[in-house]
Amino acid sequence: MMAMLSLIKICLVPFFLINAIIISDKLERFEQLNGYRCHEGNEIFESTKSASVLDCARVCSVFPTCSGIFYQRDTLTCVACRSQCNVNTTENVMTGSVFYKRKVCPSADSDWIDLPKECSRINVQLQEIVTHSEASAFCESIDGHLFKVDEKWKMDFIVELLQDCPGLADQQFWLDGTNANAVDYYAPDAWRFHDGKVVPMDKYYWASHAPNSPETHHCFRIVNGLFDDTHCDFKFLFFCEKLSI
Repeated sequence: MMAMLSLIKICLVPFFLINAIIISDKLERFEQLNGYRCHEGNEIFESTKSASVLDCARVCSVFPTCSGIFYQRDTLTCVACRSQCNVNTTENVMTGSVFYKRKVCPSADSDWIDLPKECSRINVQLQEIVTHSEASAFCESIDGHLFKVDEKWKMDFIVELLQDCPGLADQQFWLDGTNANAVDYYAPDAWRFHDGKVVPMDKYYWASHAPNSPETHHCFRIVNGLFDDTHCDFKFLFFCEKLSI
């Protein structure tokens, strides 16, 4: 009888508590933006009154492009942000507000993830490890290219993605870029993206020892949050990038 009563109690857990657990898995506090403004490359798309942070979180859960919410408990105010290409956010939201960042990870429903600031998105290929040329060919087959990490915000984005999403932190991923066509493999402009632009070479991007064998290592991947050169015939996972409009 006691076992039956315990089972009944478990089954009678309020649905809103179950829902709160699910939403909390998708949103996490991000104190750097408390009382500030939406991420760079984001804009405000909803401002409303919410009885709780859970109600505010529901606003974000309905919209795939929602990147996070600000909630001010004293005034019960909820402000939602969304990624929007070619947007420079300048307005502050609310002093005293708490920001909850939406976790964006690849899923079975969609492997495409929108990039902030640019009208493009990336596709995370987790099914098969391939060579650099095979990865590049696949991306081209879907009208894209390997992910081109040419700015610091892109580097921050991908490092954060790998750290936040389960099972990705220990993986290695091919990125766009090669020095195969260089005359001098050690020249500062030897490494180029698919469009011919120079790969940034400072230590914000590269591991401390890299590139260490550019005469034989003509490709690079991201590992432990940094670029590292390697043989192009090695096999890793990869990211594709393509325009979203």
